[in-house]
Order: sequence, then structure tokens, then C-alpha cells
Amino acid sequence: MPTPTQDTPGTLAALQDGAKPARPAALDLPPTVEGSAAVAAYFVQLFPYAVQTNDVAEFAALSHAECAFCSSTQADIARQIGRGEHTVGGGIAVSALSSTEVVPEKHFAVHLTIDEAPSHEENEFGMVVKDHPEHETFSVEMAILYEGGRWLVRAVDTEPVST
Repeated sequence: MPTPTQDTPGTLAALQDGAKPARPAALDLPPTVEGSAAVAAYFVQLFPYAVQTNDVAEFAALSHAECAFCSSTQADIARQIGRGEHTVGGGIAVSALSSTEVVPEKHFAVHLTIDEAPSHEENEFGMVVKDHPEHETFSVEMAILYEGGRWLVRAVDTEPVST
């Protein structure tokens, strides 16, 4: 049974392992700065859900075709599935979040500071095959687009933050 991710205080707390983040109402509303921030927060919380459950449907639905981070993550999960593995832990808490409208009602730049809990990857027998024992903090820059009546993540750039 997966170990629950420890709750990290922040603007948005990390979810328990395997818990699907709540879909924000902003996904169904016209584009706003607040909406882009909600979409970004949802997307970063979909990441641990996807690697813990190997369910990439919602993550893929928000991923722009040209988002390298998005494509890479989906390919990593496909390889994880092929090996019969999944991730335990690695919940993400959002400790800072801001958004700026770059092109009105179309392009938003979102900055987040996220705290990622330790994690490890297990095979189908529950054996640890890869360990990520450190708690990590990242500065994340995201390009969020509103195209054709839907939100898409166009780019994600992460940098470790020294603690």
C-alpha cells in the first residue's frame, strides 16, 4: 500500500498519494489571471497523481502539443507503466503562486514555488527500484495558453531553490 505524502504547509497543500486533485471551475470559464493561476496549480498537482497512479488522462488533456516538459513526463510515465512500476510519495505543495497576463485573454505567465516531498519508485512486487529521499523546493515558470476555448500548458521550466 502506498505511503501517504506528508502534508507540507503552503498556499495549496500536497494531496495524499493517489488522490486526484479537484478540477478547478476555471477550466470551464473564460480566461482570466485568476483562472490561469488555478489551472497552473491544478496542473502541478496532477503531476504526482499521474506518476503515482499511472493515469495521465487529465495531465495529457491540459498539455499543449509543443510542451516539452509535458511530453517528457508522459513518456516517462509510459516507460514506468511498461516496467510495471509506480511512484510512492512526491506530493507537491504550492507555497507561492502568481500570474501575469502576457497577451490579453490568450497567454499567461505563471510563477510558482513548489515543495516536493520525498518519493521512490516501486516495481509490481513493491520493491524500491529508485529512491528520491530528499524534500525539494523548486521555482517553476509556466506558460499557460487559452486556445480554442480551452486551457493548455505550453511550457514548464523548473529550477531547484537552495534551502
